[in-house]
Amino acid sequence: MMKKVIQTLFTLLLSTTVSFASPNLGEEEKDQSHTHFISYDDFAFAEEEWNTEQLQELILSDIHSYLEVENVELVASKLSRFSNLQKLGFSRQGMTEITEKTIETLTSAIQNLTHLHTLELWFMGISGDMAFLRTLPSTLTHLDLNGNDLKCEGAQALALNIPSKLQTLILENASIPEEGLRNLITALPHSLEELNLLGNFFDKSMVDALTRLTNLRVLKLNYNSQDGSANILASGITSLSQLEKLTLLLTDSRGILNVIQALPHGVQELILSSGLPAVNDEETQVLIEELPQNLQLLGLGGCEIGDKSIPALITYISNNQAFENLVLQSGSKIDDRSMQALLLGVSAGISHLKSLNILGFLDFQKIEKPFSILKSNTTLEHLNLPFLSFQEGANEDISSWLEVTPSLQKLLVKGNLTENNQKQLQNNKTRARTLRSYA
Repeated sequence: MMKKVIQTLFTLLLSTTVSFASPNLGEEEKDQSHTHFISYDDFAFAEEEWNTEQLQELILSDIHSYLEVENVELVASKLSRFSNLQKLGFSRQGMTEITEKTIETLTSAIQNLTHLHTLELWFMGISGDMAFLRTLPSTLTHLDLNGNDLKCEGAQALALNIPSKLQTLILENASIPEEGLRNLITALPHSLEELNLLGNFFDKSMVDALTRLTNLRVLKLNYNSQDGSANILASGITSLSQLEKLTLLLTDSRGILNVIQALPHGVQELILSSGLPAVNDEETQVLIEELPQNLQLLGLGGCEIGDKSIPALITYISNNQAFENLVLQSGSKIDDRSMQALLLGVSAGISHLKSLNILGFLDFQKIEKPFSILKSNTTLEHLNLPFLSFQEGANEDISSWLEVTPSLQKLLVKGNLTENNQKQLQNNKTRARTLRSYA
């Protein structure tokens, strides 16, 4: 009976063996069992299909269905068979509850995985009083505990038992208060290259500890700048000379210019958002003019983008041939006229742009045939307009544009599109790509 249940629950998504040619030309080509990656969705896979000795990566997710506690315990009880497992991931966003016994079973199994370097446990109900955080494998280089309720106790336990070789630590939405976060940051190893603390408020008292992490390449923070201390954070960021990607969500806009001016020259991706008061159009212009010259991705939130900042934005992207991805996040304000100017700029002078994402709400009713404006741009690969509404007949405009944009891989729009219009999109020349439209 159990075997039948397992067969119903598990479906193999991907299993590959990669063979490489010998680097010595005089030798015969050898087959090497390089990577066997099995990903589970809906937890469906027949147990007899597992190649336990060769399996290196195991990811289990409940994206489309509920991940039952019994299934987690079942897999945990089998993990000892996977002697070469290097990456293990569980995601249980749909599971209604998880017991401490389940975590104990999983903890015991993980301790026996001597080759494990990546552990990702999303929304698994791990709390600070569980033994799990006190028994982490010393081999770990990547730890992702997104969505677990660690609180102060969990941060303290992690600080006392942090693996010495850790390079990536993701604690997004982990409910860690300032005191716990302060203790944890002080204990982090110098080897750390990626730190994600989004959803846990970082303040000025932690900046000195942050400057110790001189190998950081990726940093993601919520920062409490309501006391006007963004300049303190700016001085700390200056010392992170290896930084390449920064996501920074400020509680207000004071000092945001200081942060931009302090960015190391090597920063390639910048996502910046602030709370109230919003950054006005003139301030946005100044921010854009102060951006590092080698950005590949820029995300702006909490900014007004209008007559003054749009020309600055277009000029910046046009003059930066490395720039590929623009994201205007929710909270940014852009009117129809400014949006049309941006589309004209993308079409006329930003031919190297590959991704355009407008994530805030806009009404396109006043923009006549917006996709016709983009026709001369043939390099876009991703166009994401999830909250835009269009004029009637917009589908013909979209379809006509798709015909001359062979590079497009993903399209996400929302508007007054009929069922026939949706079918026309699917039958477009780019139908083999991922094109999506939501009515």
